[in-house]
Amino acid sequence: MATEDEGAGVVEILATTAVPAFAMALGSAAVSMTQPSEALQARLQRFSAGLLVGAVVTEIFPILRMHLLITISESAEGHDDDANRRSSHTTAVSWPNMLAAVLGFGAALLLMYSVK
Repeated sequence: MATEDEGAGVVEILATTAVPAFAMALGSAAVSMTQPSEALQARLQRFSAGLLVGAVVTEIFPILRMHLLITISESAEGHDDDANRRSSHTTAVSWPNMLAAVLGFGAALLLMYSVK
């Protein structure tokens, strides 16, 4: 595996892209031999939609978490010297960002279901 500074090497890129390329070639060969049934087409479409949703959530969740949860620092005043001063961190929900996320998600659903 490559470190963060180096980036991906040619062998790692080839290994990562070989499986999807082989699966696509195999699927194309299977479809060219016969017409898949309606039920199989529906199942494959649902499977690919699930993969797409999983990929989107994997990419977006860290960004959402970064913007929806804010860290609040609270320092406990005990003594005047810095060695005895403690600070605790709590997290809270950023409600304006949460409202924007919910409204954006709802608008995307409305748009998606309104297109036929």
